[in-house]
Amino acid sequence: MASPQAENGHIDIANEIAEQLAKTQLSGYESRVLWVLWRKTYGWHKKSDYISTTQFVKATNIARRHVHATLKRLVRRNLITENSNGFITGWTFQKDYNQWQPVTEISNKINSLPIPVPLVTENGNKLVTEIGAHKRKERTYTKESIDVVFSFWKETLKHPKAILSKDRIGFIKARIMEGHTVEECKQAILGCKASSYHMGDNDGHKIYDSIELIFRKGDKFEQFIGYLNQTDNSDIDNLPDLMEE
Repeated sequence: MASPQAENGHIDIANEIAEQLAKTQLSGYESRVLWVLWRKTYGWHKKSDYISTTQFVKATNIARRHVHATLKRLVRRNLITENSNGFITGWTFQKDYNQWQPVTEISNKINSLPIPVPLVTENGNKLVTEIGAHKRKERTYTKESIDVVFSFWKETLKHPKAILSKDRIGFIKARIMEGHTVEECKQAILGCKASSYHMGDNDGHKIYDSIELIFRKGDKFEQFIGYLNQTDNSDIDNLPDLMEE
């Protein structure tokens, strides 16, 4: 039987905000995403936090494409704000409820979008929709995207002479093909840099920061993204597990 206790951690939300939220129409997805944001910020006594799409997906069980759409909708409604430095995106809940936009105003903008029209492939044999084309793009990669990720790793973790080998291309490609974005790849690299364990604060005083390690498996890759949000790397559990093959 579950027995949660406030002393084990709780989220502080002002009564005034709670009263306004009670009057605000939110979709199920919007509510779930907001709760994750509050847990990651107010739950840690922070005003904002860097939260990857993968973290939102895991915490809500909402499909990645719907998480993207929900975040954009919440930004348009001024319920949350985003702050990107070009590499990672920070999210903040907008406490000034006078700036929140009602759902009807946003709906009018959404309803004004053009209806997807059929597109013809270059060979003229198949008809696809813009939505279908978008889904395929989510799981495609380009040489440029791989180059961007590899160059970011070289610069961030100080490997100026590293070569983009076939194996390294394969690891980066695998994560992108799973649906991860270039931004999330950068977050994983920054997460590795943020981990004191991987930067040499371990029994062997060895640095573990290779492309092969960071991008080797999907679950390990997502753990590295998570390290970026840790305020104290000493609290990260089971770090040696990342060294296992």
